[in-house]
Amino acid sequence: MKFYRKLGVVLSLSLLLSEPVLASIGIGASRVIFAGSDSSQSIDINNRSHNQPYLINVGISDSLTAKSTDSAFMPAPALFRIEPDTTNKLRILRKTNNLPRDRESVFYLNIMAIPTSKVGQDNNDNTVGGTLQIATGNTLKLFNRPADLPMTHKTAMGKLQFSRAGEGIKVTNPTPYYISLNKLLVDGKAVRLDVIKGTSMIAPFSASHYPVTAGQGKAEWAAINDFGGVETFHGTVN
Repeated sequence: MKFYRKLGVVLSLSLLLSEPVLASIGIGASRVIFAGSDSSQSIDINNRSHNQPYLINVGISDSLTAKSTDSAFMPAPALFRIEPDTTNKLRILRKTNNLPRDRESVFYLNIMAIPTSKVGQDNNDNTVGGTLQIATGNTLKLFNRPADLPMTHKTAMGKLQFSRAGEGIKVTNPTPYYISLNKLLVDGKAVRLDVIKGTSMIAPFSASHYPVTAGQGKAEWAAINDFGGVETFHGTVN
């Protein structure tokens, strides 16, 4: 039996990369978008190592703080082994259509890569080993996008509205899409965006507040498009 003294887990949110990488594992997407008619989506999982196999553990949650929940989507398979220099296809299946039809919904695809031994290789010593095994994780956004929304996501990215609110500003998203921000500047000053606290993404038909003073009231923001690229827009703070 093989024992490990310690299992260290490192979770990295690669929400901006065109192809996120964890350890030697490459993920062939930066986000997953389910159109209204889609019953499934597939993404490639690539093991770029020449000698290290991995166990891949996949879960889907409705928040960043949960690794897996009983969500509207299901990974298939949820646990699999990937050999060196190979590519496996991960399917994501829709379980229900009982989601809002007038706006996007967001979920989180959590992929964990755990180093494992090669086939036929085992530890014949029954004592506890001293090997430090590091499991690395990656989280991608999964969007459910209903059909027949009144505008495109590209158009929606430029529709943010800015207004003064107390000692800060309010950024309103009047569209049915989630708007993910890569950068936000007010009068040339960078506004801190936090993925975990949710300030880097503004939900449909909602607003976020930022503690920044608006002088002349010039706003610039960079939003992330469907392909993981970044597009820049300009506006004014009213």
